[in-house]
Amino acid sequence: MPVKDHGEMGFSDTNGAPDIQDLITKLSSTTHYPILFNRTFGDISITEDLISMVLAQFIRSIQSFDSKYDVGISQVRSHRDDFPNFTEEENAGKRLFTENFEYNIEEVKIDLFGGNLTTTVAHRVGGGINCASCHRYRIT
Repeated sequence: MPVKDHGEMGFSDTNGAPDIQDLITKLSSTTHYPILFNRTFGDISITEDLISMVLAQFIRSIQSFDSKYDVGISQVRSHRDDFPNFTEEENAGKRLFTENFEYNIEEVKIDLFGGNLTTTVAHRVGGGINCASCHRYRIT
């Protein structure tokens, strides 16, 4: 999903952005990725499913034990607290990653097809965007 998310890796086919087939074409046209896929899967073909498998294995291989985050979380009572070893900007980024966003709801009238339609629009006014809801991580 992150590969096809417009805000993350951008292969969303949204607003003129490339789609997943563009990524497959790009990877297939390199000299090294077909070789690596052949070594791993016994075939030079690159597919969306195989890309997903490769990325999933890569993510599972990442182990953190002494990162700046690990040091910071050990110094506070909750991941919601500012980490003393983080800068103000880093703590703001951490909040953006972990916190749910706060929003105001507004009813908006739209003139469309000769009639009045009303829709509900949410406007972000604070908090984070809760990336952690999809990107799971250890919370102590």
